[in-house]
Amino acid sequence: MKTTEHITQSIITYIRENFPRARQTELTGEEDLFETGIIDSLGILSIIGFIEEKYTIQVNDVDIVPEHFTTIAAIARYVSNASNGAVSDGAVLQSDTNSAG
Repeated sequence: MKTTEHITQSIITYIRENFPRARQTELTGEEDLFETGIIDSLGILSIIGFIEEKYTIQVNDVDIVPEHFTTIAAIARYVSNASNGAVSDGAVLQSDTNSAG
């Protein structure tokens, strides 16, 4: 199981590598990624693809809400909760979707 701190660092690394504007600022995890212009709506889709692949979770459409994806800290909490099966909004481990019968 990954800690929220490890997840946060992984997301920061991904954002720095894939979003040029992120390289121009110190990312603390609490800045609003949209208001700072680091990401836009297409950028969030890229981040969702990254976390789905890296953490083997499936982010359902109903989970794509500001409280889950506005800051790096919020994304890390969401991933941590989803990985532990604690997100009730619809995120599930991908292996769970394959075993549904």
